[in-house]
Amino acid sequence: MKIEELLEEIDSLLGKAWGVPFTGGKKLVDVDSLERILDDIRLHLPQEMQRANEIVSKERKIIEGARSAGETIIEKAEERAKNIINEQEIVKISRQRSKDIIVIAQQKEREIKQSAYAYVEDMMSKVEVSLIKCVGDIKDIKATVHLQKINSSKPKQVHNE
Repeated sequence: MKIEELLEEIDSLLGKAWGVPFTGGKKLVDVDSLERILDDIRLHLPQEMQRANEIVSKERKIIEGARSAGETIIEKAEERAKNIINEQEIVKISRQRSKDIIVIAQQKEREIKQSAYAYVEDMMSKVEVSLIKCVGDIKDIKATVHLQKINSSKPKQVHNE
C-alpha cells in the first residue's frame, strides 16, 4: 500500500469514529486499526523517503549538470565574444595602419615626383646653357672659318724690302 492510501484509511477510520457526549467533540477510534495503519506507514515511509531522496538527488545532479553546462557555454560564449572583439579591433587597427601607409606612400610619391621634376628642370637648364654655349662656339668657329676663307681668297701681297 502507498502512504496516500494509508492516510485515506485513517481519514475513513476517523470518519466512522463515534462521538463521545459532553467531551467537546472527542470521538472513539478503533485503536488497533489505527496502530496497524501507523505501522504500515512506518514500514512504507522509509521506502518513500528513500525514493524521494533519490529523486531529489537525481534532480540536484541534473540541475548541477545543467548549471555546469550552462556555465561552460557562457564561458565559451564570452571567450568567443572576446576573440571576435579582438579580431575586430585587429582588423580596425590594420585598416587604419593600411590607410596611414597609403597616405605616407602617396606623400612620398608626390615628393619623388617633385624631386624628379626639379632634377629634370635643372638638367634641361644645364643642357640649354650648354647648347647655347655650343651654338655660340659654333657661330664663333663659323665666323673664324668665314674670315679665313675671305682672307685666303685675297691675293697675297709681297713686301719687298
